[in-house]
Amino acid sequence: MIYKNILVPLDGSELAERVVPAAVSLAEAMAGSVTLLTVVAKKPGADVNLVAKAIQTGQFEADLYLRSVRKRFLPSLVGIETAVVTGKPDKAIIEYAREHAIDLIIMSTHGRSGITRWSFGRTADKVLRRSPCPTVILRSEHVIKPDQFKRILLPLDGSRLAERVLEPAMEMVKAIGVELFLLQVVEKGSFYGFGHDEAHVDEEVDAAITYLAELRERAIPPEVTVHTHAAVGSAADVIVDYAAEQAIDLILVSSRGNSGFDSWMFGSVAEKVMKGAPCAILVIRQEPFV
Repeated sequence: MIYKNILVPLDGSELAERVVPAAVSLAEAMAGSVTLLTVVAKKPGADVNLVAKAIQTGQFEADLYLRSVRKRFLPSLVGIETAVVTGKPDKAIIEYAREHAIDLIIMSTHGRSGITRWSFGRTADKVLRRSPCPTVILRSEHVIKPDQFKRILLPLDGSRLAERVLEPAMEMVKAIGVELFLLQVVEKGSFYGFGHDEAHVDEEVDAAITYLAELRERAIPPEVTVHTHAAVGSAADVIVDYAAEQAIDLILVSSRGNSGFDSWMFGSVAEKVMKGAPCAILVIRQEPFV
């Protein structure tokens, strides 16, 4: 999985634009291109002629805006295209990504009343759940530097599905020489709330350490700098704290199918990680094994 075609949805706000330098940098590393996209939202219930005029005006303004953003990042080693579409923002972004074979979407969780006037946070959430390609989400309070994504964290739960995030991680390793951190969390207590004795927890930690060592040997080239860590605690809290302690730039997580996140790492844990993470999150939608 190589991120050749990168899509950056923008709403006219500086908050949303924070991801552009990172997108351009990643595209340069992977010899790809970047498309800056703005969606002009339709207002339901208004006069048809007024709506058409408003859309035309909005498209003109959006085009001027995207051209100004593009100018700021030229000259660049990659092609930077601009596109303006109309419709419901989340659906328009997803449809554009599907029709134009986009490999990666990078967007902020919040804009702030830019030229399009749509709720960027809600849009980001909907795009994240139904995107046809991997999606990087950056919370509005975070700032990423153009040369970041150097330290990548992969939380794992021992499943083959979770291990699939290694493929895109390896592509980034090849392109920009990232440092990998593999983390597995052993949670105390079962799903039904019955606690484990300490001996059983110790056994699970030992098993996690063995698993991570085996995975490192099996799936990661020896020239790659990789760190492995097994810890006990609440999965979301451990992941967020570990990411902060290790100055992680990007956390890779996996999700399944159209229903969103639906296993320990991809359910409430993933939601909590996305809300509390001190860095960007790359979510990769994957179909379960059959």
